[in-house]
Amino acid sequence: MESINYDGELEYGHFVRCYGGSDFVDWINVEKLNRRGLYSIPEPPDDSEVGIKIDF
Repeated sequence: MESINYDGELEYGHFVRCYGGSDFVDWINVEKLNRRGLYSIPEPPDDSEVGIKIDF
């Protein structure tokens, strides 16, 4: 990730990691549960009744 000012000069540059949902599930399984406890499911067609609850 880089920020360029109005003069075209680099103000700063940083490395940024981006994670997705499957990475989050894998992290919880490895770091928090120490087993395969969470699974990814297909995206529902309508998200009007979708909720998330995580208990640690």
